[in-house]
Amino acid sequence: MSLQAVASRRQRLPPLTTGEPSSCKNLQFDAPTTNLMLVVDRSGSFSVGTWDHDGNAFTDEVSKWSSLHKTLTATIGKYQANHKFGLMMFPSSDAMSTYSSAACVTNASPEVSPALANANAIAAKLPPADATLKGATPMARGLNGALAALKAGPADEPRAMLLIGDGAPNCAINAPDNA
Repeated sequence: MSLQAVASRRQRLPPLTTGEPSSCKNLQFDAPTTNLMLVVDRSGSFSVGTWDHDGNAFTDEVSKWSSLHKTLTATIGKYQANHKFGLMMFPSSDAMSTYSSAACVTNASPEVSPALANANAIAAKLPPADATLKGATPMARGLNGALAALKAGPADEPRAMLLIGDGAPNCAINAPDNA
């Protein structure tokens, strides 16, 4: 079809809107309670380097982890009454900064199971905003633990995962050796 034919056809179509009837009302829908597992990368790369988070040259730069910590705690606090937040971190706090399987240690189950009003429990399990994190990125292990926890939850409630990371996975889940 030529451009001229398309233009001609467009001219013949009626307008998509014809105005708003006076009987329209604003509708507000309540979101269903959701089991939302936060799957959070807490690998060493989150505390390496800093950035200007606020565009103000007179304030200190912060790490990616500091920014994420602030964002997570604020968001969970705001929505904890309506959503069952849970927390699965990878790697675990036992991970080491080595080129071995010790960098990929991950808990089999979440640090915090999904529940309403979970902001304080999640904040208590998150490393502090100024933490120096260690370990690699065993993303598959984190996702598997979160998925198992969600499957064990109520089947009649929506379930979702939110994956938060700063890079690609670098731990093979079934690696034959530490290489």
